[in-house]
Amino acid sequence: NANGNLNLASPIRLRLGIEGRQLDLRALWPQAPATSIDVDTDFGLHVEKGQVLVDLGGSLKPTTVGTFQVPAVDFSGNAVDTTFTGEAKLHDQGLPLDLGFSIYPDGKIELDAEAKRVNLAEVERIKPYFDGSGTADMRVHAALDHGRLDTNLTLDVRGVTYQGVALKNAHLTAGAKGSLDKVDQLALDARLTGKQLTAGRFAFADVSATARGPLRSPVVSTTLKDPNGPSLDARATVALGNPVSMRAITVGVSRDNVEIRGDVARLDVSDDRVLVSDLKLYGASGELRGNAEITPGAFSVSAQGQNLDLSAFSRVLGLPRGLLEGRASVKVDAAAGNRTERGT
Repeated sequence: NANGNLNLASPIRLRLGIEGRQLDLRALWPQAPATSIDVDTDFGLHVEKGQVLVDLGGSLKPTTVGTFQVPAVDFSGNAVDTTFTGEAKLHDQGLPLDLGFSIYPDGKIELDAEAKRVNLAEVERIKPYFDGSGTADMRVHAALDHGRLDTNLTLDVRGVTYQGVALKNAHLTAGAKGSLDKVDQLALDARLTGKQLTAGRFAFADVSATARGPLRSPVVSTTLKDPNGPSLDARATVALGNPVSMRAITVGVSRDNVEIRGDVARLDVSDDRVLVSDLKLYGASGELRGNAEITPGAFSVSAQGQNLDLSAFSRVLGLPRGLLEGRASVKVDAAAGNRTERGT
């Protein structure tokens, strides 16, 4: 439904109030998901000194697009000739977002989004994946220019707790660039720094991590440091998919000038299988090599190590003195399935 008035005298003016109820996008785009959209819009147009000026404002009630829940939205915008700029407020439960956007004559689109002082425990969208607490500030800028995306994210979190892990604060910057025709090849560049990470009996004063490379297979590295306890560094190429696969993994744990390092050629993790290929531990502990595969119905493990220094493990992990001492040799070759078992 639409109603309004039109003034044909100079300057020409048009003002319309538009009401839409239970709109289904499939009426315009047959391949679109089913929708039932309720929207109210105030539309204005006038010509001044040869320029066409357009303004609009309105609101969108909460709805769904396919299976995606769309929150209530208030929006406004204006166009001068062929450049359109606007603002919007998304009233998502626990995550209100302020948006600004511009659409330019050559087709370029820019978007800015900001959310401040978000209470993570109250964000409904993340509750299936995150049942912890903390606060966050988020800022996003994205530009789409002739099929190429250039986007960056800044995220600051404070007082985060999740399943026994706590982080006092952290700062994340991340960017992605590339062609939308090849989303999996977008170039990712992310960096995180943080303070006071605790997990169980372990605590780290400083936290840092980076992820760089193609979006679906970046090289990820992390460093956890504590002057009074163990420190850890790790690096791997992570391929996101099913299974999640990590290649060329290297991990180091050190404490009081004692260091143990480990390399894994391949680690695959899926819902029904874990595969560890070519594990190698070395350093102060001695050397241990092994492979393992675990599925719901079977497992196989092989490992061999000579003259392993158990006290080195104890010192690095900060275990009570005397809990692990001496040296040991290990040789394991075992497998079990629904019908077979073997082992040495």
